[in-house]
Amino acid sequence: MFKIKLQKKYLAFFTVVPLLVVTTLFEVECPVCDGTGIILNNPAMENVRIVEIESREVGTLYHACGMFLMYKYDVKITLENQGDETARGWLKMVLIDFKEGRPADTQYTVVEVQAGSSWAIEYSISFSSNHDEKRVTEVKAEILTGEMADETCDGTGKVPMNTWPLVNNLKDKFQELKQIEIPWVPPQQWYDDEDNY
Repeated sequence: MFKIKLQKKYLAFFTVVPLLVVTTLFEVECPVCDGTGIILNNPAMENVRIVEIESREVGTLYHACGMFLMYKYDVKITLENQGDETARGWLKMVLIDFKEGRPADTQYTVVEVQAGSSWAIEYSISFSSNHDEKRVTEVKAEILTGEMADETCDGTGKVPMNTWPLVNNLKDKFQELKQIEIPWVPPQQWYDDEDNY
């Protein structure tokens, strides 16, 4: 009678790989848009503008056995609300890959800026990249207005079950560290106009 000796590495391989394949077939609610497939902003976000953005890469990590990189950035962004009502909506942060000249990853966060004020907000953000080598990257920011499809789930509201932990983890790591109100100062043009009267 033949005796089959099964090594642990083969047992692990034939357990994990089918499990990964099965979990790609099942979809769950996207953690970014909560399953709606769209990102909504209130109309007051049209009065908010980005005054300044500073980003500093604080580290890169290999994930999934070195198959992709995670870039961690500290980002400080100054927002100004020139409207008469509080603006609450979404801010989109994009990791730009200079080698390919295109976005490598996108992260979102909710922001709230009081009427007629400026706020400096600091974030710690983790981006993922499907490259296995470190690239020159930079973070850009964009204020979202109106309604738009969630890029995380391509507007479907669903993500594969095996990517949900990664998407949710990245969302949780996009944390607001500090929010400081900056006193609003009228533009120099206003002072010049007053002197002319």
